[in-house]
Amino acid sequence: MIADIIEVRLAEIFEFANNELKLIGKESQLPVGVVLAGGGAKMPGVVDLAKEEFDLPVQIGIPDSSILDMPNGELSLQIEDPEYVCAVGLLLCAKERMFGGGSDIVGGEGSWLKKLFRLLLP
Repeated sequence: MIADIIEVRLAEIFEFANNELKLIGKESQLPVGVVLAGGGAKMPGVVDLAKEEFDLPVQIGIPDSSILDMPNGELSLQIEDPEYVCAVGLLLCAKERMFGGGSDIVGGEGSWLKKLFRLLLP
């Protein structure tokens, strides 16, 4: 019963998104298709449902940890999950806007992530 409710709500969300694409004249015209991100992208059958609703290729977005220059390989593997797409994107945006693209993410004293947290802490 819960699965049926979730499926109906997901179909409704995809329908709303597709209607927005229609309004801007891009229905079925996205060059790379639809990329699903977030924890909900891991739900069984969500890709097939999105393909049906959008009539476009659909894939699950997984963050590429190699662009973060992370020294810890285990942590890099853990963030390669659709539920971290938004967080990784925000980190990359903050890095680019606040510190440029040049320093390590969690490296030594000069790492931009440590600088970011120093700015945020009281």
